[in-house]
Amino acid sequence: MSVIALIRHGQASFGAENYDCLSPIGRQQAELLGLDLRDRGLAPVRVFAGTMARQQDTAKLALAAAGLPLEVETDSGWNEFDHEQVLQVHCPEFADRAAFKALLAQQDNPKRFMLDTSYQAFQRWQSGQYDGDYTESWSAFCARVSAALSRAQHIANDKQKLWVVSSGGAISAVAQQLLGVDNDRALQLNWHLVNAGVSKILASKDGLRLSSLNDHALFDKDNQLVTYR
Repeated sequence: MSVIALIRHGQASFGAENYDCLSPIGRQQAELLGLDLRDRGLAPVRVFAGTMARQQDTAKLALAAAGLPLEVETDSGWNEFDHEQVLQVHCPEFADRAAFKALLAQQDNPKRFMLDTSYQAFQRWQSGQYDGDYTESWSAFCARVSAALSRAQHIANDKQKLWVVSSGGAISAVAQQLLGVDNDRALQLNWHLVNAGVSKILASKDGLRLSSLNDHALFDKDNQLVTYR
């Protein structure tokens, strides 16, 4: 039986000019993850990541920390969806920091407003009723991720171990496929995936089985390392 360790990237730079780079905490998470996976006997024979910097850098830092001289292979099928577009289509103020800050200032509970608005934006995208508003529909995104998973399954033969570094949306889409849950449950899973958390997939001739989801026990001793963005 082969093992695919499906890894969420380390913490990105939320609120910075360039979100798609690891924060100092994200770099620390990636290094600790590499050591942990190596010590658990999950050193890989091949490593894949999407094209995004936060995914590539998580993979490279984890490998370096584990002392594993492997190249990171790129598969764009593991890229995250365009979350900025999903938010902006539903709430145009998301596209302008000043406008969105002003909108938040009008709310009695800005944090709740932010959460509710984000949730509504993702539900709108998932509904399939407005696919023409998006560069990539929810169904197309799920199909893309499913194809990437099939490629990994094909590669993971002869009891090999693979690492795949991706993002929350893609991992929740995989979980939805393997667990058979609905869109709302997949969205809930996405919100609770921890940076550098690991979901372990077992691959055999009988197919794929999700053995664990969102494992981040290595961060239990330091709650500052448990992040979600």
